[in-house]
Amino acid sequence: MRSAFADERPFVANDHPPPKPDGTDLDALNEKYCVVREGRKTRVLTFEPHRRKEHTREVATYLAFEDFRNFHLNRTVRIGEDKKIPLGHWWLKHPDRRQYEGVTFQPGAGQEVDGRLNLWRGWGIEPKKGLWPRMYRHIKEVLADNDVAAANYIFKWVAWAVQHPAERAQAALVFKGKKGTGKGTLGNALCTIFGQHGTHISSAEHLAGRFNGHLRDACLLFADEAYWPGDKGAEGSLKRLVTEPDLFIEAKGRDGITVANMLHIIMASNEDWIVPAGDRRFMPSQSDAERIAARICRRDKVMMLTARRSRSRPWPSFHSYTPDDAA
Repeated sequence: MRSAFADERPFVANDHPPPKPDGTDLDALNEKYCVVREGRKTRVLTFEPHRRKEHTREVATYLAFEDFRNFHLNRTVRIGEDKKIPLGHWWLKHPDRRQYEGVTFQPGAGQEVDGRLNLWRGWGIEPKKGLWPRMYRHIKEVLADNDVAAANYIFKWVAWAVQHPAERAQAALVFKGKKGTGKGTLGNALCTIFGQHGTHISSAEHLAGRFNGHLRDACLLFADEAYWPGDKGAEGSLKRLVTEPDLFIEAKGRDGITVANMLHIIMASNEDWIVPAGDRRFMPSQSDAERIAARICRRDKVMMLTARRSRSRPWPSFHSYTPDDAA
């Protein structure tokens, strides 16, 4: 979708249109930056890549106007015969700078929704039909330990997550096992599928702590070794992440906002205590994964599917399920 600011008109100061600022023109700045309102503040928004192993997310970074100007102080734009101004100051005052009334997060919608920038950046892979025997066998034989009911629950949970990224799952998958048994394989593969909107964390603080800005545009949350700390306050936060329709998002240095909860949560750990026992919000699975994994590797002479391998695997062609089916 074209932005309302895409059809640019010439900027005239002292009857002289500005030349391209040392090779960086208005289009280039508009592509990388935009001005948005969030809460009571008006900021410059840009996206910066944060890499973790095989997974990369473009994290929204908010800059104060002063910080944006300071970053571009070493570049100038000529606006008259004998006058130059810093690049950052020039762009902020330009009538055709890219700007939005705010930000929103609506999976599947366009870049702009009701005058707001949509944080949805699309899927991490291109969907296509095909077979996925290694992951199917990994879920069935390793994660579910050949328990048919458990395997079907996992299949339907994953299908719901992919088909309904904007709706919370209301139940979390929890996998427990020894190191190296492949309990995180499914979580890593789903992070690759969800791309920008799959978040991989390894800290209890990031799972249930106060500052949770990383969840602002997340649909999938893979808590890898973010084991349950046993704190009652954190227990309440974790339960709300799973079931509540809204999330209160508070990033450091910014006003808190309430947004729709779209999280689908997977947890994996080798700790004895991960989540509260007997809680319907969590579907726990524990298996003799080390024995099963060794048998699969001997038979196929290959290691099981990893996030790197999943980039070339077909998109799972699940049937349509509802939350009631995954029960």
